[in-house]
Amino acid sequence: MRNDLTDAGIDLNLTEETMGSLRESQFRNLERGRGLAIVKIFGVKLAKLLLEYCAYLGELYGGKRIISSKTGEPIEGTQGRGLQQALADILAIALMPEEWDEFERRLNRRIWRWLRNDPRNTEEDIRIIDENFSEYGDPLSAKIASVPPRAIGLLWSYIETQT
Repeated sequence: MRNDLTDAGIDLNLTEETMGSLRESQFRNLERGRGLAIVKIFGVKLAKLLLEYCAYLGELYGGKRIISSKTGEPIEGTQGRGLQQALADILAIALMPEEWDEFERRLNRRIWRWLRNDPRNTEEDIRIIDENFSEYGDPLSAKIASVPPRAIGLLWSYIETQT
């Protein structure tokens, strides 16, 4: 991934501050948290396109929107939040291989949550999924944004066509 990005002309020589933003747990927008690194890596224009594409894929795969604690209504554009987080996890893996374990754990927990919540699952399916992913941490909570595994490949292909 790192080579693909470098070959596409992406400058991956980031400051420690930018790398630190990839380590954060929140990806709220492009001005704070993990979004800062996305802007530094891809530039504002492509970063905005990537967030739009994440929202599109979230909608395509039936992703749920975050419900506002203030209004009780779904927040538009948040259905791709898990994929945004997955993008930051993948970039962190590519840019900080010495910290691979943490970001692999985060990414796999997001995939685990998606697979586990498939309404077609039987109890046996859920048992097998939990058994296969249990090495990635504690039982899942609603605070973990899920990501459909197929969407990760689509997002990476989109990045390659845009760079």
